[in-house]
Amino acid sequence: MRHWRPAALPFSFRTVLKREYQTVFGAVVIFCGFGVAGDSVQARALVLDPLWIAVFGASLVTYAVLRFLRKKTRVLHVEGR
Repeated sequence: MRHWRPAALPFSFRTVLKREYQTVFGAVVIFCGFGVAGDSVQARALVLDPLWIAVFGASLVTYAVLRFLRKKTRVLHVEGR
């Protein structure tokens, strides 16, 4: 603990959104895929649970909005980062 120094910059939620939206979307896609695959294996047919569709749809919309904000606006920009 002698070598610990506080961070030079404060935490920024906007920076997290700007840098990690693709990672979160990828994780949601994988979980939805596993959920659909698990349900389908049990039923021995393709099963599209409305919950998985809703989670995927919400994450897709969030991904699209954050991508637009990152590429076309400066809303997620934080000075000094």
